Amino acid sequence: MKISIITVCFNARDTIEETFLSVTNQSYKNVELIVIDGGSTDGTLEIINKYKDKISYFVSEPDDGIYDAMNKGIKTASGDFIIFLNANDVFYDENVLQKVSDALNENPEVKFLFGDTDCISEDKKSSQIMTYEKMKNKFSIMCDNICHQSIFYHRSLFKKFGIYSDEFKIYADWDFNVKCLVQNNVASIYLPIVISKFQLGGLCSTVWIRKVCQKEKKALVKKYYYEYSFLVSGNNFLKNNFGISYKWLTNSSLCKKGLNLFVSQEKYKLNIKKVSP
Repeated sequence: MKISIITVCFNARDTIEETFLSVTNQSYKNVELIVIDGGSTDGTLEIINKYKDKISYFVSEPDDGIYDAMNKGIKTASGDFIIFLNANDVFYDENVLQKVSDALNENPEVKFLFGDTDCISEDKKSSQIMTYEKMKNKFSIMCDNICHQSIFYHRSLFKKFGIYSDEFKIYADWDFNVKCLVQNNVASIYLPIVISKFQLGGLCSTVWIRKVCQKEKKALVKKYYYEYSFLVSGNNFLKNNFGISYKWLTNSSLCKKGLNLFVSQEKYKLNIKKVSP
């Protein structure tokens, strides 16, 4: 099984080498590394050139944003599975790909595998593991997307459902994940290991971008959860207008039991199983 690792970068001189090293140091070797550069001018290209014998495909040219660059990588990839490990992202340790490969070989029907992510603070002084143990129903992913650095997509998914949509500038990966897991119930695995590390900041670090994020999340809810929009609107109304009472209500055991009973219905379950590494 070949794994395509797509690395998108732009003026990433300070971080790109660490990304490359986390790939080349993997114990699993049946990989192809695809590098899509946005036309860097800061010395990134010199570092990329150092690893040219490890890179299967490389291009440096202007693009229309991160998802346009990622789409270029998808069109070039020849691996059975694809993961996006962009500049500033690294694999958690040298055995990640071997563990992933073992899990996928034992479950050949699976087209979507995901694990946990280590989020490093912008100042690099602290970190937090984001786990997806509770990603079990169609509402889970509405509340919390899975980091693309920790997802392995079967290449056929992009042929079947299309590449990343230009409808979203920030959340095109979220849109694609919902399309896979919610709309099409793709057979998936949750592998409870930390797949990758990434540093917070970047796209969603400015006020303007955060507003775009809020707008796009509303668009996702409308697109995929329109039949439940009254629940989302009601929740937001209570949250914004009743403060302490809202916290008491949502933390009450009765409310939690009712919510768990609702989302645990068979029709809301995702086709995800947990496997041991």
